[in-house]
Amino acid sequence: FRNINTQAYEGPLIANWAFSQGVKKVAVVAIQNDWGQSAAKNFVEGFKAQGGTALDVEYFNPGTRDFRAILTKIGRSQPDAIFIGAFYEDGSAFLQQKVQMGLKQPVYSTSSLYEQKLIDLAGPAANGLHLTTTFLSTSTEPHIAAFVKAYEARYASKPQQFAAQAFDATNIMLNAIVAAGGANATRAKVRDALAATKDFPGVTGKTSFDPVTREPIKLLTKLQIRDGKYVSVK
Repeated sequence: FRNINTQAYEGPLIANWAFSQGVKKVAVVAIQNDWGQSAAKNFVEGFKAQGGTALDVEYFNPGTRDFRAILTKIGRSQPDAIFIGAFYEDGSAFLQQKVQMGLKQPVYSTSSLYEQKLIDLAGPAANGLHLTTTFLSTSTEPHIAAFVKAYEARYASKPQQFAAQAFDATNIMLNAIVAAGGANATRAKVRDALAATKDFPGVTGKTSFDPVTREPIKLLTKLQIRDGKYVSVK
């Protein structure tokens, strides 16, 4: 069991979002590892299924900070938008250099870029980025606000997505143990209780599990960075 969406779900959703906003041709950039290849593959397949075209698929090695060669190729192919599968260190450098080179295309990405450090490092170049997440630390929902307040009191910083996912994973497991009999729970009973989890009200949204794949069934929130802040959008 896991309580975080994989790229098999997130990629097509982002592809559909981009296509619905008029993007017909896209350049794809991703980190050269298993996760990056999955992010690129699932986005491209989802985008093509909508009728879109992937003009370029470029991979970069982990730790890359110079994206000028990739951005030059993108500038020549003139896509309507760019999709990047990366983490905040690489993503912030990419966004800064994109602005420096005068590329105006909107950028779409995954929940991997929902990280305050991205905004801190990229500065104004982060503005306009489209991405998804299951957790928004500025949510006004009472249980999320309470979690954020308690986290800040203990760690002196706002929780990001992975802290929220870990919090929910722990509580989903504890809930299953209680449902399985608490101190008398067995492995089999806990497994069955996890499988029966339905709309668990976590800080990353309501979680259920697919009965066949055991993948999470949960919604993603669409975000855009505006004026240096992550803002929920339709």
